[in-house]
Amino acid sequence: GGLDVKSNTTGTHSIFTPFRDFEIMFHVATLLPHDKNDPQQLERKRHIGNDVVIIIFFDTEDPEPKWDPEMICSHVNQVFVLVRPTVTLTGRAYYVNIVNKKGVPPCTPFLPSPPVFPNDDDSRELFLLKLVNVGRAAMHAPVYRGKLRRSRRQMLQ
Repeated sequence: GGLDVKSNTTGTHSIFTPFRDFEIMFHVATLLPHDKNDPQQLERKRHIGNDVVIIIFFDTEDPEPKWDPEMICSHVNQVFVLVRPTVTLTGRAYYVNIVNKKGVPPCTPFLPSPPVFPNDDDSRELFLLKLVNVGRAAMHAPVYRGKLRRSRRQMLQ
């Protein structure tokens, strides 16, 4: 995941999970060191600003947490997965919504309606599969399409 494992400039902990044939590393903003001398937090931006898929977790049960996708100015970030805790009749769950930048095609699995994920293994599987697939779908967005074509052309020459 590009994290420093020798001098801990990117923190001492990270979140990682194996999923099918993938190894998924999560760059968690609150686990990346906060530099009080850097008002722009460039170390944090370096990682999260270069992630294609961003998960935004709202630590609130407010049904309409305030978030504006316009405040994210990275050209690399293409998909925003918004997650907030909720409580259902069966217990703890998570409300999930996905916002794609223009040009990112929809992909399966589609979110249930309503998009509420119980806190269980089946929901974990569905959530991780959706993360992998939206990351792949984002590669078809205009910002990446040209770059991928150029890379393929260069490799074939």
